[in-house]
Amino acid sequence: MLKIRNSSLSDFLRCRKKYILGLEWETIEEEKSPALIIGTAYHKCMEKWDLFPNKDIAIAEGLMTVPEDVETREEILETSYACMELGIQYNIDNPQETASTETEFEAPLIPGVVVAGRIDALIENEGKFWIKERKTSGTTEEKFFKPYLMDKQSFVYIFGGEQVFGHEIMGVCVEVVFKPTSKKKGEVQRQYFSEEYSKEKRKKWLDEVMEMAMDMVKAHEEDNMYRSFICEGKYGYCGFWDYCTSGENINVFESTHVRKERKAGIFNKKKGGDKNGRRKNT
Repeated sequence: MLKIRNSSLSDFLRCRKKYILGLEWETIEEEKSPALIIGTAYHKCMEKWDLFPNKDIAIAEGLMTVPEDVETREEILETSYACMELGIQYNIDNPQETASTETEFEAPLIPGVVVAGRIDALIENEGKFWIKERKTSGTTEEKFFKPYLMDKQSFVYIFGGEQVFGHEIMGVCVEVVFKPTSKKKGEVQRQYFSEEYSKEKRKKWLDEVMEMAMDMVKAHEEDNMYRSFICEGKYGYCGFWDYCTSGENINVFESTHVRKERKAGIFNKKKGGDKNGRRKNT
């Protein structure tokens, strides 16, 4: 049985080699950004809050997820704490009925394939059910919500949620903590998106995800897991980079777009690169 998640769908589209290595190795040590660490801490805090609404316990649970050896740990702890306080207070002032929190699901997609994931929360609002997505963001409200349209991640959550919970799901409720900075106070915004999840659009996304799943099955059958150079530039450093560029593997593709290489200044104009360190096509 092939189990696909949003991350595996994305990896397969970006770089099949990264996708298959991720399945085979399962765990890989990758540097976590401060934003990811803060987001993880916030999710853990709000999960605890949903189950046991005690502010001190929930915040302590969240802060425990921050690694001891991470750089700028004090700053990360401070920002995480501020986000948690904002999120908890907002949910006290604007309560929702939570039907389920941090729920794992597996839902059949096509023969031999299930989609899997973890839903932040299922909430009920005026007798209707919604998938709730919790986010932390350093951008502005306008920039965050404007492009928020249905994507494969939201579709997979709705598709899986309806099968697991047995309820029709109207759409997605997005609750965002906009992080406080030295120049502005943090705040929380909550918006509901339903028109973006019409039956017609869901059908379109179902067809596309099923097509991707069939491509993945075929690639497994034919052992057609080639490496792409695209993911390393557009999507940041890959944890499998050392493996993919060691020994004979380096001959598969020469990457010129790895974040660590750009930071180190390996590529420059004299070596045929542009001002950002990317090698020009010749």
